[in-house]
Amino acid sequence: MSNTTTAAKQAELALPGTNNFAKLPTEITLNIFSYLSHSELFNSALVCREWYFISTAPTLHYALDLTTLRQSSLNNYVPPATLSRHLCTARHLTFNSPPHISTNSILYLLTHVSASTNLRTLTLSSMSNARSASPALAHFFAAAQSTQLTHVDLSNTSVTTPVISALLQSHRGTLRSLILDFTEIGDGALKAIATGAALERVSIAGCFGLSKGALKRFLVRRIPGRVKAVGLRWLLDVRVAWVWEMLARAGVQEGSGGVLAEVDVGGCERLTLADIERVEEKWPGVKVRHTAVNAKDAVWGYRKYVAFLASLQAEGMPLVHKGERAEAEAMAKARVYPGRNVGETYRY
Repeated sequence: MSNTTTAAKQAELALPGTNNFAKLPTEITLNIFSYLSHSELFNSALVCREWYFISTAPTLHYALDLTTLRQSSLNNYVPPATLSRHLCTARHLTFNSPPHISTNSILYLLTHVSASTNLRTLTLSSMSNARSASPALAHFFAAAQSTQLTHVDLSNTSVTTPVISALLQSHRGTLRSLILDFTEIGDGALKAIATGAALERVSIAGCFGLSKGALKRFLVRRIPGRVKAVGLRWLLDVRVAWVWEMLARAGVQEGSGGVLAEVDVGGCERLTLADIERVEEKWPGVKVRHTAVNAKDAVWGYRKYVAFLASLQAEGMPLVHKGERAEAEAMAKARVYPGRNVGETYRY
């Protein structure tokens, strides 16, 4: 009897025109729809009444990735009513190098996002012509009503210091992660970041607008106490002494870990392999990401060597011959770093 019933059900499911999808539990249907992109959900909403209600369920629009949103989807910068409603309730919003929408359109969409009280993460990376939009971005962060904003990624976007100041002034108590890689921030942005009481991750890689003095003061004196990871890639002015003092100030105990657990100094050409090894030896609990090489092979070491040869010539001393290169390198290091052996760590 059971075999007959099973066969009958299978035959019914095989009939053309049978809506098997409607027989699925709502939880399974929502899970299937969660794999669709934002544009695919809008297309699904046009199929039938049932799919409209499923596609517009708030749980499917907590995370909005609008990277592929097209300008043609907006009518004179005005988004569809459904998109406006979802922007006001979004928890995670992403524009990652959007190729089909203008920066002005994104700024207009952000006016709807500012009404969301649940926004937690915001990614606005690789936006074109964002420098002229800095005042509008600063106004957005100042007007944002979210009390749960924890992560902001503005990497490769030409934002300026006023944007960061407005962001930290409004969300310093909740912001935990701030990514500013290759932005146009200045020294004032570091002062604003220093007020981030909840910050746990800060990355300012490739921010070439920062002055040497401001960068030193930030790392040695002003870095927030709860920071666990710091990104300093391609900041050519970083010295090993700054990293040393930063770790000591962060409460990292010698021979063990502490609050600050990861430092990324890749591309910092003043740091040699010996410098990194001494840091790792003193603080084995800290993960140091680097691209350092031996001092004699480093770009900065080579510059010092060339400067030493120039000084010899200026003093009337003969230039070294090829066979005396090793001895000259040792003399250069002894002169640039007096009182230290060749194999020791050099602090600049």
